[in-house]
Amino acid sequence: MTKYELKYFNVRGRGEIIRITLAAAEQKFKDTRYEFQDWSSHKQDTPGKALPVLIVDDKTVLTQSIAIARYLSKKYNLYGKDDCECYKIDEIIDCFLDIFNALVKIKFAPENMKEDLKVKYKETYVRIFDYLEGNLKTGQTHFVGQRLTLADISSFTFLEFCITLESNLLKTYPKLEAIRENVSKVPSIAEYLEKRPVTDY
Repeated sequence: MTKYELKYFNVRGRGEIIRITLAAAEQKFKDTRYEFQDWSSHKQDTPGKALPVLIVDDKTVLTQSIAIARYLSKKYNLYGKDDCECYKIDEIIDCFLDIFNALVKIKFAPENMKEDLKVKYKETYVRIFDYLEGNLKTGQTHFVGQRLTLADISSFTFLEFCITLESNLLKTYPKLEAIRENVSKVPSIAEYLEKRPVTDY
């Protein structure tokens, strides 16, 4: 069995898509979490001086959250079966990354810039949610095909951040909410969610 260790901060952040992908694949992993104040003492020894990193079998070090998630998804049959499916999965990941990146800008911006960034964030998620909701069929439980893929995992992961700020956000997007609920009920993911540390974001 492959041995995994994920190194990231003690938050969901950019590392959570990797954690949930590993859970979906039913792969055990060591979840090494750093507090922000302790990061400087580990930074110089970390490839690229950035997190997350995934260490495979104590020797191979992988960097960049989405690249790692894709690697795991391809390995554990959570990616596309052909070029068209792979494209669709990548498109959906990029859509949610646009929303996530707009949200991150708000968190780290000076107070005098936050209101303008909140407006841009809302414009971004409304545009993308309208597009995704419009392309989904009623009763559709997955973005691509009839099985769980990284598209579903990415939507669940990044929607968590949005819902933390606005609990009723998906009230007008029932098809997106249905997919989010479906991911949360995957047994191995539900088990991970029940046990994971509670963090602000």
